[in-house]
Amino acid sequence: SNAALNIQLNIYKMHRDMKDIVLYPKNDEIEYLIHNINNIEYQVFNYFQIIKDNILGKEGQKIQKEAFDLFREWKQIRLDVINLSSKKDFKEAILKTQNEGATHVLSMDKAVDKLYQYAQNKAKLFKNESNNIIHIQETNSYYINIFLLFLFFLIAYYTLNRLHKYMIKNEQLQSSLKTQSEDLKKIFDDSPNPIMIHSESGKVLKINNMWELLSGYTYKEIDTIEKWTLKAYGTETHIVREYIDALYSFNKALDEGVYSITTKDKKTLQWKFSSAPLGII
Repeated sequence: SNAALNIQLNIYKMHRDMKDIVLYPKNDEIEYLIHNINNIEYQVFNYFQIIKDNILGKEGQKIQKEAFDLFREWKQIRLDVINLSSKKDFKEAILKTQNEGATHVLSMDKAVDKLYQYAQNKAKLFKNESNNIIHIQETNSYYINIFLLFLFFLIAYYTLNRLHKYMIKNEQLQSSLKTQSEDLKKIFDDSPNPIMIHSESGKVLKINNMWELLSGYTYKEIDTIEKWTLKAYGTETHIVREYIDALYSFNKALDEGVYSITTKDKKTLQWKFSSAPLGII
């Protein structure tokens, strides 16, 4: 559209210079005006070429060709006027300019204006299409963002729901383990048989109530195997200690037989011992 406007403007300039040629100028002035017209004509041809290279559609190409042909035909009219002016026949030159020249310029103006309007309409169409594309992209982007947001909330809900279920299950498991632990502790503490748990390092980890009741010793008094054997076996402590140390190499339950132990109040009791690693109990 800018090229069409420049063509219109340059046609007006050329028409103005043609009027100056017929107003009784001197020869050197005619030469200057002709040179100026030729330069403007060259620019107009360039603008037509720009339009030809860029215009879209068969209709646009047809409108461009009509305007271009009219401009090219105008040259002969200009040459006739210049020839009459050079011969000092200004009256005929004026008549040709006012009649044939003015009519042709008017036709060119209409053709170029039609070309400009076509270009403007195309530009508006492209702008509208561009706006529509942008609108579609914005709409698509909006729905994509909504979808991603929905997906995010869905994943978040699923994750939180799984986490909630896991926490509930974990709490239930911990509660169950706690109950089992309490049950085992109760079974251990209240067992009718004396029970001792000890480690390979010689540390007594726990004795139950029946052990304390029958032996008379509290946990603090026999919290190591060394203390227990000294109190319970007296002179046989060394032999019993070696036997107990050998038990750690076994990976099965053993029936150890009957042993005499000395209680805190110096009574002698006959206990039948059996042992097993904790993983087998």
